[in-house]
Amino acid sequence: MIPLGQNHPNQVTLVASHEDFKQVQEGGCKLPCEALLNCGHTCKSVCHRKDLEHKNKKCLEPCERILCALEHNCKKMCWEECGPCAYLLLKTPPCGHEATVQCHVTSDDIVCEVCSLNGNEFVRVSMEKRFSEWGLRDRPGNLVT
Repeated sequence: MIPLGQNHPNQVTLVASHEDFKQVQEGGCKLPCEALLNCGHTCKSVCHRKDLEHKNKKCLEPCERILCALEHNCKKMCWEECGPCAYLLLKTPPCGHEATVQCHVTSDDIVCEVCSLNGNEFVRVSMEKRFSEWGLRDRPGNLVT
């Protein structure tokens, strides 16, 4: 018999035959590992003897990192790269119409579904219209001097 189990010294699995190894396939005992990972969660894998430093183990918990000023949490798994905040919000671009977009999208970057302009294009078109109404342009892009 070979005693196994270093992570949980009080939990010992006695292995006398190859069939006994099926109970402890990771080389530890039958308990969850529960080692503290770098992210602050605990390892949910069954007790294991390989990768005791958990350099190759991925945390299987939901991510809890805050992504933005509105304090939205990441929606991915802890081991995944967060990326920009993807919560959907109702925002108003400069044209005044409303659009449902991801939190990280600025009002100027929203392409309006009603007028098909983003914020910068809306400002340009609005200014051209005003200049034209005031007689300050002879054609778009050329100011009358």
